[in-house]
Amino acid sequence: MRPIRALSSPPALRTLLLVLALIVSLTLRLGRIDAFVSVDEHNWRTRSIEFYQGLKSRDYIQTCRTEHPGVLTMWAGVAGCRIAARLADANIQSPWLRTVLYPQGHEQGIGLYPETFWARRMIALSTWLGVVGLYLLGRHFMSARVNTLATVLIALDPFYLALSRLHHLDGLLACLMALSLWALLAYGERGHRGVLVLSGVMAGLATLNKAPGVTLALAAVPALGWYAWRNLGAAEHRAWRWAADVLIWSTAATVVGLVVWPAMWTSARFAVERVIGGVLNQAGNPHEKGNYFLGAIVADPGWR
Repeated sequence: MRPIRALSSPPALRTLLLVLALIVSLTLRLGRIDAFVSVDEHNWRTRSIEFYQGLKSRDYIQTCRTEHPGVLTMWAGVAGCRIAARLADANIQSPWLRTVLYPQGHEQGIGLYPETFWARRMIALSTWLGVVGLYLLGRHFMSARVNTLATVLIALDPFYLALSRLHHLDGLLACLMALSLWALLAYGERGHRGVLVLSGVMAGLATLNKAPGVTLALAAVPALGWYAWRNLGAAEHRAWRWAADVLIWSTAATVVGLVVWPAMWTSARFAVERVIGGVLNQAGNPHEKGNYFLGAIVADPGWR
C-alpha cells in the first residue's frame, strides 16, 4: 500500500498555518468592531460627510478637508454614509440581522454612529485583503517558508491589527506602503512592469491617505537604479532603464492621485499647497493635543 501524504508535510503545514492565521486575522479585525470608541474618529466622520456633500454638489474643492489629506479614509466614510442611509430607511425586523447591520446601542441612540461602524468595516476588510496581497507578492521574492512566516507575523501584529479597526489614517497607510514596497521588490526580482505599475499605484494611494507616503519615493528611486545596474550590462542601457522605470512608477502614482482625489480635478494647486503647508507646519511644531511618549505626556517627544 502506498503511504498517504501526511498533513504535517511542510507544504501542507505552511498552507494550514497561513489559512488559520488569515482566518484569525479577519476575525480579530471584524469581531466586536463596535464595542469601543476613540477620540479622533468623530473628526473623520465629519470630514467624510463634507467630502460626500462636495461630491454630490460637484463642488470638488470640498473634498480637500485636511492637510493629511486622508482621501481613502474619507472614501471609506462615504461608503459608510451610503450604507447607513440605506439601512436607516430599511424595515429590518430580524433581531439577528439588526445585530449584524447596526452598531451596539443603535436602538437606544448611543454607541457608534452607523457611518463610523461601516467605515471601520471597510478599512478592516481592506487591510486584511492587503495582507493577502502581501502574501501573493511575496511569492515573487521570498521562499515559501519565509513568505508564510512574514505573512503570519504581519496578519497578527497587534499594533497594525488594532489600527486596522479604526476609521482613521494609519491602518490604510501601513497597508498601502507595504504593498508598494512588496511590489517594488517583486519587480526587482521578476522584471514584470505590471508590478512596477502596481507599486506606483499603491504609493500614490498611500500618499493620498497620509502625506508621509511620499517617502516611498526615497526607496523606489535608488532601488530601481540598483536593479537596473544589476540586471543590465552597458552603462547607457542601465541609465535608460532606470529613467524609464522611475518615469513609469512616478506616472502611476501621479495618475492615481489625479483620479481618486476629486479636489485635484478643479483645484489641484490649492490641494497640493494645503498638504505641503500642513506637513511643514506639523513637522515644525508640537502637536496641538500633545503626545504620549515613553510613559509621559510631552509636547514634543524628540530624542532624550
